[in-house]
Amino acid sequence: MTQLAPTNKTLGDCMLSSEIYTIERLMDDYTREVSMILGNLTRDVNSTIKIAITAAPGAEMYPERIPTVNARDWNQIAQHNNRLELVLVADEE
Repeated sequence: MTQLAPTNKTLGDCMLSSEIYTIERLMDDYTREVSMILGNLTRDVNSTIKIAITAAPGAEMYPERIPTVNARDWNQIAQHNNRLELVLVADEE
């Protein structure tokens, strides 16, 4: 099971989730999680809502990926970069 590294560890002590799982699997997992979370919105009120998930660049640049970089520093940037943005768009029909 994946977990955040302790704050005193370096990247040399860690493995990124993208190294364990393919990006396709990660995106499938995110899509499934968001669909479950939003399921209550679509169940009774309006079953025509469609969900599209896309990746966007993060606001902050990650440090160079070398073994001596502190895992805490990496995870703090990841916390700012990895977020969901929900946008409602009117149907074009």
